[in-house]
Amino acid sequence: METFAVILLTLLTFIAPIVAVLLMIDKDKKAVIPLLTGGVLFTIVEACIILPVINYLGYNAFYNIVGIIIIEVIRWLVLRIYLRKEYKIDSIKYFFAGYVIVNLFVVWGIDALATAAVILFSDFGLLEPGELWISMLLAIIKVIMIYSYTVFAAVAVRQKKIWYVFIAMVIHVISDENIIFGLCEALNINSVVIGVTWLAIVTCIMLVVNDKISDLWKGKVDEK
Repeated sequence: METFAVILLTLLTFIAPIVAVLLMIDKDKKAVIPLLTGGVLFTIVEACIILPVINYLGYNAFYNIVGIIIIEVIRWLVLRIYLRKEYKIDSIKYFFAGYVIVNLFVVWGIDALATAAVILFSDFGLLEPGELWISMLLAIIKVIMIYSYTVFAAVAVRQKKIWYVFIAMVIHVISDENIIFGLCEALNINSVVIGVTWLAIVTCIMLVVNDKISDLWKGKVDEK
């Protein structure tokens, strides 16, 4: 069961992102630039700046929230540049895809591949029961949440309502796994059960919200 789980996690977070990029580029050669932009944004802002700084200073709610604010402001600025240049909806979706694909690849994929190699080629039991399944659930939730932040940023630009950026910040804060699990640990409650349950609830709410507000920016894309 553990072997099956790690193979599935590797497929989801390492193989699937690579295949997705190749399929999108094969379908639309214009997808390359927004895909790269989304991927570079994650790499520079989160992987090269935010995460190292937080690792150096130590994980706590304040630094996480500051990092989230920076990420959402930059996401909004990048989408604003896209829409000023009259990029179409597909380009915004490719931007989201590039961002989330690199996120999955870096945060979960490389680690999943390394873990798969250890489990498949050795007899060491390095993982707690259920850890891999939780990682898969968190990876899926992360995709939905990043899409939510992107939708809010797009609405903020197209509708010229900056307060949508603040909504994205709030949603990002209450759905950030580091903050949630840290709070659970501080309150001395079961971080896995409560944390994953909370993330699942927020994700379900955001699926409904996305369905409602996505039309706001879709209907405005061709406006000057």
